[in-house]
This record gives sequence, structure tokens and C-alpha cells, in this order.
Amino acid sequence: MNKRAIYFILSALIFVSCIYSKPITPIEDEIEIFSEPEEKPLRYTLTLAAAGDNLFHETIINNSLENGVYNFAPIYSPVKDIIENADLAFINQETVMAGAAFGYSGYPAFNTPQSLAETLAQAGFDIINQANNHAMDMGRAGLYATLDLWDTIEGITVTGARKEGESARI
Repeated sequence: MNKRAIYFILSALIFVSCIYSKPITPIEDEIEIFSEPEEKPLRYTLTLAAAGDNLFHETIINNSLENGVYNFAPIYSPVKDIIENADLAFINQETVMAGAAFGYSGYPAFNTPQSLAETLAQAGFDIINQANNHAMDMGRAGLYATLDLWDTIEGITVTGARKEGESARI
């Protein structure tokens, strides 16, 4: 074979290899790997808002009187969005709301107007704790009147106090 024939064959091979070549890629890129998608674990969240010692002295009671009606809503307006948006909103109601017949009073024996109960519900509280050192400030009758009041407010759960003979309010 002469040199010309060898050059021709080599040139033809080089030419053909350039036309039909494709880029060399790692083998992993060409293999499709099938796997089950990972399941994300279920995640539950609970937002809890809690407030404590909701205690009304005479100054607050007197300043909340507007046109003969006790309006406590302005006290809670700065935090109402937080309370309403919580999944559970808890408050320790430090005073009883025994009613006007017991006389509204502050320290040392508290009795807050009953309109506070509806205000707390409208602010978004769900759970009311009545177990504290002022639960008996108006005696058993005052505590029972407060518990009866809570029974009239829909969506409220009262904990920590109960009437004699009742099961625990949990």
C-alpha cells in the first residue's frame, strides 16, 4: 500500500469520526434513576397566646365607664390581632365578675363588671383560668356567679374553678 492510500484512509476515518461523534458524557447522566419521592413528615403547629393576672383595680373600672356602660375593649385592642390569630388563647382572669349586686371593687377584694367576660371572648380568648388567690374575694356566691356568667359565653372553656359537686372544668 502506498503512502497516498494510507493518508486517504486515515483522512477518511478522521472525517467520518468527526461527523458521527457525539460528546462523551459520564454514564450516570444517561441512566435514569427512579426512586419513590420522599414523603415529608406531617408537621403540626399550634400557636398559643397567654396572658396572666388580668386584674382590675378601681382606677381601671372607673375609667372604663362610658355613658353608664363599662367598656373594657380599648384595653385589649393593642393585642387583639395576636389573640384572635392564636389557635388557643389563654388568660388568667384574676378577678371574679360577680355582678353589680356585690359592688364593684379593687384591692383587696376584687369584683369586676360582668361586661369584661364578653370583652375577653370578643378579644379572642378561648380558655379562662379562674384558679387564683382572688377567686373567693366575693365568697362562694361571687365565684358561682362568675362561673354562671362564663356558662353564658359561647366558645369559652373555664378551668381551675368549679361549683361544688361539678366535675372539673377542663
